[in-house]
Amino acid sequence: MSRKLNLYLAERDPIGAAELLADKQAVAMVMVESQAGAARARFITVAPGKSMVYDRKVKEAEAFAEIADPKSEDYPLLAAEAEARKIPLSDMAELVVSKQTEWAEVAGLIEALTVTAKAAIDAAGNEAQIRAAVAGIAWPKPV
Repeated sequence: MSRKLNLYLAERDPIGAAELLADKQAVAMVMVESQAGAARARFITVAPGKSMVYDRKVKEAEAFAEIADPKSEDYPLLAAEAEARKIPLSDMAELVVSKQTEWAEVAGLIEALTVTAKAAIDAAGNEAQIRAAVAGIAWPKPV
């Protein structure tokens, strides 16, 4: 087969374009990771540095809940967002903790689906089983 045809097939059907079973499995593993990333992106902001902001807000929110008389200046991210939303700092802290809990549940589901699919791909004895493992993933979607 020509190199151009191989590239075309790989773009259209990367599992089918691979010749060896092990290569088909490797391609499928990459596909699953890509799908998992897309599933995560439906729930989170995937902009550079944003995860650091979220992590900091969670730390601030958790610390806020532990203090008897919290001061807004000790929680710069929470305070700024609470002011922008025109809500009390306590409500902002509760919202952040709630969203973090929701995300942890979704992230856990995505991780479980990824691990399960990869195990099925690894155990697959033929291309049809590999394709079924990749196609059979019911990734979560926001409601």
